Amino acid sequence: MFPQFQRVVTLSVMSILVGLFAWIYWRDRQPRARLWMLGWAWIVAHFAGMLLFSFHLIPSRLSDWSAYATLLLGASAFFLSVCCTGANRMQRVVFWAVVVAPAVAYWTGMVYEMQATPIFRSLLVIWLGGGTWLVRRESNQSAQSMTAWFAAVLLPGAWVIYRTATNVESGIDFMLFEGFAITGWRYWRYFRRLTPGVLLTSLAFLAWGLVFPVAELCAALIIAAGRIQKLTFLNVMRG
Repeated sequence: MFPQFQRVVTLSVMSILVGLFAWIYWRDRQPRARLWMLGWAWIVAHFAGMLLFSFHLIPSRLSDWSAYATLLLGASAFFLSVCCTGANRMQRVVFWAVVVAPAVAYWTGMVYEMQATPIFRSLLVIWLGGGTWLVRRESNQSAQSMTAWFAAVLLPGAWVIYRTATNVESGIDFMLFEGFAITGWRYWRYFRRLTPGVLLTSLAFLAWGLVFPVAELCAALIIAAGRIQKLTFLNVMRG
């Protein structure tokens, strides 16, 4: 069995899923089905990029860029499918201009190894500001909802902006986590039904988002453990 077999199977299954949503959209012509189809298409592009790189058909930099850019675009499409932001043309344009574009630009700067902390911080500020403006534009937002937004997004976002001086990767992990986690929350609020489909889909989006901060935490713990082992070894040798 060749090493790319698993990726071929994953890509095939995802392509079938996109085909299913395309069929649903062709029959109903609902904007939400179209956005779901678009979201899954970006996920297929994510796995396709990994497969092409494994066969050495695309350069490593393009593979690195597509790995996260496709996830950012996929999360954006899924979010719009369950948010009234997509119902208004101006809000939709603002969403792509001040939420999606800064996130993709942030990752592009990382791929090209830009040493420009002020630019990364500015992109995060635009991303947070645009998201906050869109949330406040929704007519059903209460003071309680804005408090939850501040605690779940703005407060951690301020901490991430501060951290970019020493760890620029935390910015992209934060945006991906919030993108998928907020989509899961919006999915629950959109349907408001305690059914296995709604519950599991909401939790799946949250799990997708948690992949990124958990992976960074695990990497930090592994590095810390390696340093401790090295120091222990040096102390024993000196000792």
